[in-house]
Amino acid sequence: MPISLTFIRYTKYSRYLSFLIRLVLAAIFIVSGITKLPMQMEFAEIVKDFHILPEFLAVAYGTVLPWVELLAGCYLLFGILIKPSAVVVFLMAVSFFIANISATVTGNYYCPNCFGELFRMTLPQAIAIDVLVIIASLMLLFVSGKNEILGFDSWFRHKYSK
Repeated sequence: MPISLTFIRYTKYSRYLSFLIRLVLAAIFIVSGITKLPMQMEFAEIVKDFHILPEFLAVAYGTVLPWVELLAGCYLLFGILIKPSAVVVFLMAVSFFIANISATVTGNYYCPNCFGELFRMTLPQAIAIDVLVIIASLMLLFVSGKNEILGFDSWFRHKYSK
């Protein structure tokens, strides 16, 4: 592990950094999931139009994604299974990054419904958010620990470890 990450992991501020990252990622994924739910079938068609996955996988991914975003966001918000949730968020962000790079190569300029119909983003904006989410989820994997602030995991561990 690089020295800088080791230093961050064991400082007295790592609990606060982990909590802040959890809140930011939770907000992003809860908002993203909620705004995609009303247009779930339309979003599945958008995923299919990227032509990255076979049609049946694209429809399944597009249909399930809003629920996974919402669930991962809620888990991060409440501090439930923080590291597995961070892995799920990392994998989603990598898939978004790949899709947005693919869209850039094919000449699209907007990220259609990345946040449902809440607002439209250009692809450079979407790619920047993807990169930041990838970095934040990796930091959460390294920084989160046993003494999380307002986390169900730490409460459960403390209550039942005796």
